[in-house]
Amino acid sequence: MRLPKIVLNHGENNIAQYTFHIFSETPFLGKPDLFPWRDGFAVICSDKESHDFYFWLVTAFYNNGYFKPCRLLRGISRLSIEDTRLLIAELAPVALPAWRKYKELLAHLDKLQGKETKLAEQLEVTQNLQYSILKQHYGV
Repeated sequence: MRLPKIVLNHGENNIAQYTFHIFSETPFLGKPDLFPWRDGFAVICSDKESHDFYFWLVTAFYNNGYFKPCRLLRGISRLSIEDTRLLIAELAPVALPAWRKYKELLAHLDKLQGKETKLAEQLEVTQNLQYSILKQHYGV
């Protein structure tokens, strides 16, 4: 799976199909969203699978406090685009096999229950897996 292109969001209306956004300023530093934020980052993925994976990965970073601010001249805390690129590039290869197992597990749960897995169950499984991956890699 290719790494996404991460660029500064300049508020353009031409947004690629498989794009999500990262808030780069406090108080929501590193929070991913599907809607663009002024002065945030646009994460442009090549396909739906990579979009889902990288959105999931950035959500894990945000939920577990892995985004660290850097201070600007006026005391404003911002997220560094280079640090964001490096963090994603470093952990993506480690997290990808676990994410694929997670998707398989959800598919099996759907088949066993004969219906879609409830959102609350998906969130719980997701948070547990994200924490486990980060703990293995970074020793949180």
